[in-house]
Amino acid sequence: MNQVFVAVLALAGVVVTAFGGYIIAKHQRSGKVDTTDAADLWQEGKDLREFLKNRIIALESEVKELKFEVRELKLEIAGLRAELRKQIKS
Repeated sequence: MNQVFVAVLALAGVVVTAFGGYIIAKHQRSGKVDTTDAADLWQEGKDLREFLKNRIIALESEVKELKFEVRELKLEIAGLRAELRKQIKS
């Protein structure tokens, strides 16, 4: 009877060990980020990407405005050059 108990106990130990190993392996290969540091870094990366996306949008708008201003200034310069040429010829 004692040998049966030892055999059952050993078998239970093997099953628990195998199941524990399976759970650990599954968790390690799941791709989830569970540690606090990793989760914080992931969130910081996400926040940084959002900040940069918004910054790009703002800068694109600013560049568009500056290009428009440059075109206006070029037209003004052309007009002033033409006026100066008239004054020099007179």
